[in-house]
Amino acid sequence: MELSVDPLQQPPHVSKKFVCFRIFSGPHYFWPALFLARRLLEQVWSRKDGQAIFLALDWAKAFDSVSPVGLLDALRRFGLPEKFLGVIKAIYSDRTFQVKDAGRRSTTHVQTFGICQGCTLSPFLSVMLMTVLMVDAKNKLHSNPDFSEQEPLLTRDLLYADDTLLFETNSRNVELFMNIIGDVGTQYGLAFNWSKLEAMPVRCNLILPTPQEGTVKLKEGIVYLGSLLSNDGSIGGELGRRIGNASCDFRVLCKVWSHAAINKQRKLEIFNACVVSKLMYCIHTAWLNVAERRRLDAFQNKCLRKVMGEEHSFYSRVTNQSILQQAGSQKLSDIY
Repeated sequence: MELSVDPLQQPPHVSKKFVCFRIFSGPHYFWPALFLARRLLEQVWSRKDGQAIFLALDWAKAFDSVSPVGLLDALRRFGLPEKFLGVIKAIYSDRTFQVKDAGRRSTTHVQTFGICQGCTLSPFLSVMLMTVLMVDAKNKLHSNPDFSEQEPLLTRDLLYADDTLLFETNSRNVELFMNIIGDVGTQYGLAFNWSKLEAMPVRCNLILPTPQEGTVKLKEGIVYLGSLLSNDGSIGGELGRRIGNASCDFRVLCKVWSHAAINKQRKLEIFNACVVSKLMYCIHTAWLNVAERRRLDAFQNKCLRKVMGEEHSFYSRVTNQSILQQAGSQKLSDIY
């Protein structure tokens, strides 16, 4: 299938680019989006009459349904040169695929939609596409006569790859923004999975209707980028969730901790890689009070005693500080 895009029919060039967090390379550049989400939540609770709505969007099939014509449109408006667009056009023209299973191959099929999986360009192409999509949606939102901005907001959306979180202060605006994003997304082959959309109202009542004559699910907490945001603004639920996941992994590795042929140094390396990493995932984006810090340290001490082969201090008379020194570790509450 040959792709053709008429430049005369293109919308205006994107002059103000909002580059979402996925544009940065490396495994840890997702956390600024989560950090901002928590700060927005704290800002709401810092005001006496503050209220807000967080809406987590879910795109059906994500980037597997992207239209190649829409992709080229977005890349051109993003400002990419024509020669580079020609390369992308060649990659996404006349694509075929086969399915291999049990050593057998299916017949060849034509692939007309979707961003190529495994291609090093794909993350950047998807970021540019989502950037243009959100710019279009914001422009339509601000030009809509039904939109009313009671107060300026730091941001109305947080974007990391296809994980989109909307932030508004009233239900009318969030419903309008949601519908506009859905309409703009269809121009690029994207559509909402309406059954998986989740809304978290903070100190307000909310009913969000959907085109399927239903309503968006209301939650007291929503998971964004793998971390739990609670509508009461506390981190207790997320900390309990982190400790629960880490505790489960620690129990799965129980044979490693009791294995006589594995030295303590190797056990500590496994503990830090498999347990501590999951426990501390994005904890630094939140503020822990004294009780939560103690809870974090108590879990660490309990696990380290098992790893180091020491009994509870009531029986062994070995203090937690001694265990930390033997393991060459610090309190997690001091380094989070």
